Parts: sequence; C-alpha cells; structure tokens
Amino acid sequence: MVAATGGRGERVRNHIIDNEKDWIKNCLIPSSQRGKSPILHRLIDDEGTKLALREYLAGAGERIMGQSLAYTIFSYWQTGILPFEEQSEVKDPPAPYTQEIEVQLAQLTEERNDIQDTLSSRTAAKWLKELGYTYRDVSKRVYKDGNEREDVVQYRQQCFLPALEALKTRMVHWELVTGANREELRIVYPTALPPGEKLIVLIVHDKSTFNANDGRSKIWIKDDNIPLRKQSRGKGIMVSDFLTPGGRLRAPDNTHLAPVPEYKAAEHGPKRLNPYLATCTIEYGGNIWWDGDQLVDQVLKLAIPVFETAFPGCQALIIFDNPTRHSAYSKDALRESSMNLRPGGGQAHLRPAINSSTGGTQAMVMADGTAKGLQMVLQERGLWRPRLRVQCWRPDWKKNKICLKGGTYCARALIAN
Repeated sequence: MVAATGGRGERVRNHIIDNEKDWIKNCLIPSSQRGKSPILHRLIDDEGTKLALREYLAGAGERIMGQSLAYTIFSYWQTGILPFEEQSEVKDPPAPYTQEIEVQLAQLTEERNDIQDTLSSRTAAKWLKELGYTYRDVSKRVYKDGNEREDVVQYRQQCFLPALEALKTRMVHWELVTGANREELRIVYPTALPPGEKLIVLIVHDKSTFNANDGRSKIWIKDDNIPLRKQSRGKGIMVSDFLTPGGRLRAPDNTHLAPVPEYKAAEHGPKRLNPYLATCTIEYGGNIWWDGDQLVDQVLKLAIPVFETAFPGCQALIIFDNPTRHSAYSKDALRESSMNLRPGGGQAHLRPAINSSTGGTQAMVMADGTAKGLQMVLQERGLWRPRLRVQCWRPDWKKNKICLKGGTYCARALIAN
C-alpha cells in the first residue's frame, strides 16, 4: 500500500518489506549503499573542487548557504576561477546568493546537460554535513577561540590559577544550606586568616547584549564552534553587571547609598537600573557605544560603593575579560594615534614626554595651550624628514602593520618608537 500510494512498483515494495524485517530484528534500518561503489568518482573528491570548497568556507563565515555554495562550485566548474582568488581582472568578491543568481544557475544548468557540470543546493548541503557542519539555531555557548593555544594554557596553568590558589585562604565563599522549607546561600568566612590581612570577595564583571534582529537565527556551524558576533550598527541594549559566587553584587536593602546623578539624567549614556545594584544599561547604536571610560566610571561610581556597603572591611578581587573596549587609556596618555600632523585641532593634550635626543623633558602642549602636532614634536627631536607621511597605508587602504611594529616610514611609527 505504501509503495502503491507513491506510485512505485514491486521493487520499492520489497525494499520496504526488507527494511521492516531489519527493524523488527535489529531495531535498525540499514543505510543506503547507493553511490558508494568504489568504481564511482565523487565530485567532492576532485582536488580543484575541494580547493574551491575550502576557499568558499574560509571567506563566507556566517553567510554559508547551500545555494550559494552550489553556485560557487558551479561557477568554478564553468570558469576555473576560485571563489576568492586574487586576480587582476577580478576585483570584487562573489556576490551573495540572490534570486537572480538562482535564475542564472538554472539557465546555465539547462544549457549544459552534463550531470558533472551541475550541482544542486541539496547536494551542497550534504557536502557541508560530510565536512562536519550542521544547520542549527545560533545560541549563546562557550566561545572557543584559542583557549587551548600553547601560550594561553601556559599562562593559565603557571600564572593565573596559581595566583588565585594563593589567595584562596583569604576568600569568602558561599555554600547552599537546606532549611525546613527552603534552600538559601550562606556566606562562609575563612577561619584562619593571616594577621593584618583582609577578607577577599571574588567578583567577576560580565555584560550581555540584546540586538534587534540583526543576524540570521540559523546558520551552518562547524562542529561546536559557535561564532562570536560583533555588535552591529543597528539598535540594541547592553547590560553591564558585577557578580559574586552568591549572586549579583548588591547592597543590603536597609542601607542608604548616595545617588549618582549622571546615571539618572543621562539621555543617551548609561543608566542605572536599581540603586542597590551596580548594574547599568546603555541603548547603543549609531554613535552611542559602550567603551572603556564608561566601564571605569561604573567601577568607581557604582561597583566600589556598593561593594563597600555590602562587604565592609573586605577587599574586592574583580576579574574582567579582555575585549578591546576594556583597554582604557587616560586622556593625556602618550599615544601616537591621539596626535595630528599639525598643531591644534581636535587632538588630545598629552602629558610631557622624554626627549629621546636630549634625555630631558619635552612638553606636548605649547605655552598658549595649543597641542603640538607630530611634525613639531619630531622637529624638536631632529627626526623630521621631508614628505613624511602621518601613517603608512597599503594600496587597499588598510594600515601597514609592518610599519607599526617598529618601522620608521611614517610619523606615527617614529614617535611610537
């Protein structure tokens, strides 16, 4: 009946019966051996196709799709050009998969009836599965990016963990106590505290971002390597908070904390959610972003006062992760990226530096309060050259990292050295 319903004949009927017998006997339906004959040549085993496939996967990132992969491989078969191959006559990267490309692919397939010159999106999806990719929802999991690299493991085992272990005898910890009707976390204080030492409370900083539908909900993911998405230019909300092993950093409800006016009146900046918490939020997007200065303000104006109220007489050990936005410099830090070529303008007023040619102090601001530029500072040191650029650039308008790592071809590299 099943075979007849599908318009099939005796062969399919017998195959269904055989599968039924295997299931009754072994609780297993054997996989199909179709296409696995050793005399058959699979297209995915072709070296050129493998190279085109790897080039596509390396350049597509989160934009991997069965349709676009099929079009990329098909285009390679037609032209022999790899998807991201740098050639003088090819300046633009492959266009994303669109309905127009789908029509073009169908037309090319009709023009060439050779089965080896066509590729369906279903076959491309099967190839992705063979390579360890799965099509699934993007969820927040542990992000893996070099955590097991040799130098990272060495630092973790020889520096970070021993440092925490040395402070363990002074750390306050929490334990779960089961009562008659409920469970609660109770603070346990160290019993043998060294003389003159303070109790340590471990605090970690973390943040969460909530974006407004700015990414695909399902993507092809290799093994368990969840992508770390950047904040887009779209709207979103970021929450920055401090946590202890016993929960969020919170002051007792019966205490009084001095208000912080700037966190209440800020129209576009960070806002405080609760006077007893160190939590703050910011609605980012456009020109409004969370940066290192705002994190420093949150630590000084919110986290430390709340901690001193919640744990009087104790010492906080705050652990931060290491994104670039946490790299906060003082406004007068000696940074070459803060300087323009000419005096004045919007460049920062830097603190005095040491003149490398004389060994004396060199002011970075003129007597009238105007910030010196790169040219004036280098002239005072005898390092200025005619036609010296502010910054070296590559033809593709990206920063020349070779010069920034010790070169002397531009003014910023000279002053950085």
